[in-house]
Amino acid sequence: MLLFPLSSSGTAFAAEEVPFEVVKTYVTAETTDTIGGADAIVVDGILYSDANVGEKFNYPKKGEFDLRVKVPIEAIKYRLEFWNVGEMGGEKGFIFKSNYGKAKLTRTYELGQAYKNILGDQEFMGMHSLEKKEVGTPSVKTEFTDDLVFSGGPYGTFYYENEKGAKWPIAHLSDGKTITFDNVPEGARKENPHYLMGFPRTQNIHPVVTNSSAFEKWMEILGTKESDCSDPKNPTRDSGIRFNDYSGEVMVRPCNDEDAWYGAELDMVLHKDDHIKTGDDSTCSLALADMTTFVMKPESEIMLSSQSEKRNLVKIVWGKIKANVKRMVKDGSMEMDMSQAVAGIKGTIFVVEETGTESTLKVIEGHVEFTSKATGKSEMISTGEMMTATKQGLGEKKTFDITQEDQDWNKIQEDLQNNTDEKTVSKIKKPAEQKNNSEPMNVYVWILALLVVIGIGYLLLRRKGRSNQ
Repeated sequence: MLLFPLSSSGTAFAAEEVPFEVVKTYVTAETTDTIGGADAIVVDGILYSDANVGEKFNYPKKGEFDLRVKVPIEAIKYRLEFWNVGEMGGEKGFIFKSNYGKAKLTRTYELGQAYKNILGDQEFMGMHSLEKKEVGTPSVKTEFTDDLVFSGGPYGTFYYENEKGAKWPIAHLSDGKTITFDNVPEGARKENPHYLMGFPRTQNIHPVVTNSSAFEKWMEILGTKESDCSDPKNPTRDSGIRFNDYSGEVMVRPCNDEDAWYGAELDMVLHKDDHIKTGDDSTCSLALADMTTFVMKPESEIMLSSQSEKRNLVKIVWGKIKANVKRMVKDGSMEMDMSQAVAGIKGTIFVVEETGTESTLKVIEGHVEFTSKATGKSEMISTGEMMTATKQGLGEKKTFDITQEDQDWNKIQEDLQNNTDEKTVSKIKKPAEQKNNSEPMNVYVWILALLVVIGIGYLLLRRKGRSNQ
């Protein structure tokens, strides 16, 4: 998604312009993906996914290799290098000219001990067990680079460009701090399929800019510190999220006005980047089109950041949120963005808690990838496990009482359901009450009409009597 930053304060300039005060700076962003459990095979010194064995992939015919030898992939380090001004900065150099838009993605694979499966001594129903035997790790290339193009600015987009000049968006920068890899288009995959995971494997890879000062002046000029709108030009785009129900004081405000809080309504349209907060003893339930639901505890606040066909992002500003992600479209994802970490979800039930300095995740059912914003390190959190992230990175993985956690949230959901029932009953009773209240009024009207008719008849009779005399 390419975002065109515009000033929300006094200064304004075109989206493709670099502010005069911004100094051209070379930027790096890094993260490590601890994938764990992924195996590869080595063909002619190149890593190939173990999943490609068989009909899915045609390996090179030259050279010799043993498909039985597996090489564990323990981690992949990602490093992006680019200029903060990107393509907006134009060309640099006099004799040997180059473009500021050039960027480089480097992936370094950390490998474990190679092994191959051999037949063991144990036999069951005529079948031998398999045992792992350590073997020498084949000579293999562990570092790869991809040439990308960066559009420039704190909200710029990274593109993959082929020899013919065709471009595919690969990733985008947010607030000049964190890079998110989007779904890699099929065209880019076909251009670069020959080694294991040519691009980051999921959307949950978030390289962190190591010298974020490169964008500080830019952010100051844009005035985005005073606005949460990711697209200031269109702050009222429908998010597709609606209230299921609410109880107590639940307030909503737009992204471009911190003071414009107004009361929640069940049928109201919630816009992209809207803020929602609950007061004391107040809760609410929100629903997405794919049946994903969020329940907010009292004194919590979220921001409806990014919703699309395949990507949903909700920012947790403060408090406790429970999410039930029912299902996701193919290759889709849900992300919960907190101050210290990002939780990437496919389909699960979990709870997040935000204090401003600590971001906590508890998984009630399923698996959630938890990524530190400080270090870029990721951990997979499973059912019954929890983890807290701080400015120092991810903490230790711990366990929690699922039953107790469920009971706390079930009480809130029961209260919301009771509140829904009361509203329904109130709507049913209201017309009946209006009908009963109108009955005395109808009697008075009929009596008055009858008196008028009698009066008119009496006057007509008197006139007739006088005329006869």
